[in-house]
Amino acid sequence: DLHLSLRRQRQMCIRDRALLSPYIEEVNTPLRKAFGNNGLSTEVFGTFGEGKEEKVARISESSTIEAAITLGQNASVEAVFISCTNLRTFNCLDKIANKINKPVFSSNQSLAWHMKKLSQQSL
Repeated sequence: DLHLSLRRQRQMCIRDRALLSPYIEEVNTPLRKAFGNNGLSTEVFGTFGEGKEEKVARISESSTIEAAITLGQNASVEAVFISCTNLRTFNCLDKIANKINKPVFSSNQSLAWHMKKLSQQSL
């Protein structure tokens, strides 16, 4: 999650982005610190505050879209990153990006981007 999203953001030349997380503060605090230690701002931040991993997949796409749009409309951010591979984001990313006119990416999309990149390398 962290490593791949950092690579993706650097590839896109993004430094200031909003972070949307489903997690509780015990997870959010070290996650935000790790991003900060790698030169990426998480000043614009939102969370669903869900403490049970099995409930994260039940967070509705409409809730994710609404929260990400709210964060992404902040003029100080260049993009929105939606953290957590259990959060359903596949059908959300383009809708959010079209509404805020900024790049939007997720943990799963970062993983897919990395796998595509690796598949194009010679063995």
